[in-house]
Amino acid sequence: MLGIVGIPSLIFTFLTLLISESPRWLALKRNDLADARSVLAEIDPAVADATLASILASRDRAEASPVKSFFSAHYRWPILLAFLLAFFNQLSGINAIIYYAPRIFEMTG
Repeated sequence: MLGIVGIPSLIFTFLTLLISESPRWLALKRNDLADARSVLAEIDPAVADATLASILASRDRAEASPVKSFFSAHYRWPILLAFLLAFFNQLSGINAIIYYAPRIFEMTG
């Protein structure tokens, strides 16, 4: 019964191979403007060129994004500490104690 869930998952996986690539990814990562324009033309031919122009204009705004500065070497140590704190919090099992503490104290009297 558990394996029956795999059938729709496999169908979905194979059908994703038929999905066209993202025009934003084609334009910004692969520099393939012709394919990006053709994908946009499939979606809405009337605004394909305008949409491609806005995608290319967003490239300049994305380069000044604060996300890149967040993952820079300057913040590597604080991010690592925050991740390790959350990881060891889960590993220690303290959440189970906090969740079941009222019941534990009730049972102990």
